[in-house]
Amino acid sequence: MGNQNKVTPGLGGFAVGVIVMVIACLWIAAAIIVPAALVKLCWLFLLA
Repeated sequence: MGNQNKVTPGLGGFAVGVIVMVIACLWIAAAIIVPAALVKLCWLFLLA
């Protein structure tokens, strides 16, 4: 266990960084797509 604790921070940190980047990309995509979709829905209701 002692040796693993010294080795894993590199892999663990890398994995955490990748996961955080993926979540950040999804968060940004949602922040862009969701308002656009809401605007389109509002326009559909206004035009209907």
